[in-house]
Amino acid sequence: GKYIWMSLDPGTISTTWHYDSNPNFLCVIVGHKIVNLLAPSHGHQLKPYKIGHRSSNHTSLSFDETNNIDVHGESVYTVKAGEGIFIPEGWWHKVCSDGGTIAVNYWYEGIRKTLWDSEMGQYYIRTTLEHLVATEKNKVLTNANASEHVHLVLRPFFEKGNDLQALSAFVSEHRSEWLRIVTEITHTGAALLAAKLDDGDPSVVGKIFEHESDFVKQVLEKKLDEFSKACAQNVLKSLDLF
Repeated sequence: GKYIWMSLDPGTISTTWHYDSNPNFLCVIVGHKIVNLLAPSHGHQLKPYKIGHRSSNHTSLSFDETNNIDVHGESVYTVKAGEGIFIPEGWWHKVCSDGGTIAVNYWYEGIRKTLWDSEMGQYYIRTTLEHLVATEKNKVLTNANASEHVHLVLRPFFEKGNDLQALSAFVSEHRSEWLRIVTEITHTGAALLAAKLDDGDPSVVGKIFEHESDFVKQVLEKKLDEFSKACAQNVLKSLDLF
């Protein structure tokens, strides 16, 4: 809808950080506004109210708190009379207006209603979470890959590459020791090992141990499941929704 915004107060008026569920064209007629914009991916810095709160699209921080923090990734625009700015749906923003400023806001229906009024809502939630968890997995494995401890344990495997025959011959020389290492390794180490050998397939690691193949496969599948759950929990914690 269209709304005319007018400040009758001679002083400066400011909003808190918030986002709207519809895109907005903001056009200034008289005076000027300073608009701070922040992408949704950086919104966690603003400590939004939890899901279910009546102001869940607003920061929980006070004016003083938001003025005293360094918001990473924000852009600042000065919108003068005769100028306008587009504020995308879901983007965090705060607006500071001079006294006597007159502006027109035009909101229109964004993608949110289309998504959740269809039968595809659950699919969008699932695929979004899958993407976030996959991203978290890559981040955790990248950090683990740089760990001296992990490399000390797994370096012999990595040096053999994907040559299963060479790996089997190598493992057979110290079978009991390597069987213990693989079965006692952390879930992150197991995920890194599986990823290095054949794109995360535990059956490949199992083949290296021949007679213990089924046992190793079961152990690694359990650890890979634990790794996935741990990454999913990291994602939910970082979103800080509830």
